[in-house]
Amino acid sequence: MEDVQIITGSEITPSYIKQALELDRISYGEDYYLDFDKCLSYYQKNNEIYIMAVDSVKQKVLGYINFSPVTEKMFRLIKTGSVIDTVISDEDIVRYIEGNNCWAYMSSIVVHPNYRHKGLARRMLGKLENFIFSLASERSIYFYGIIADAVSAGGQKLLSNIGFKAVKRSEHDTVIMEMNFDEAPETQYNREILKIYAGGRKHSGV
Repeated sequence: MEDVQIITGSEITPSYIKQALELDRISYGEDYYLDFDKCLSYYQKNNEIYIMAVDSVKQKVLGYINFSPVTEKMFRLIKTGSVIDTVISDEDIVRYIEGNNCWAYMSSIVVHPNYRHKGLARRMLGKLENFIFSLASERSIYFYGIIADAVSAGGQKLLSNIGFKAVKRSEHDTVIMEMNFDEAPETQYNREILKIYAGGRKHSGV
């Protein structure tokens, strides 16, 4: 798929965010649907929350990851399994500030059904790995922990393959997953991250 680019940051447009929301409607139940204005407010607070696979010719979003730094309060609330991510407001999203460590919520890994099994998820996860690595190596930003809410068996398996572990069953019948780079098993997606965390976290307060 030579026309597909993996983009993030300022390359993301409002049109792409709208298309990502349409992918949600294909992949998730309506309890998880978010409106465009809310998602745009997240992006305006921190424009590094999306990684997208985009057909550069058709200007079509084929898949995306939402990986958002959040307040510790929101991280711990999600970890209880008592809420779904529609409760998150832009006030719960934090900006990346050099030298400031943070918590993160991985809310979505979605690929359009017609484009699955073509390596797009792998490419987006590779981009995420590089991003987390660069936050540590270039901006001295480390994550205390990353939380996710697996709404399907497939999602749980993918998260496990990345290095997440199951924490508990949620009140809405999903599985809360967590990754801490102090304890995460090595995978193809976190190998370089584990190395830099081992070398840098002692000086960062992680």
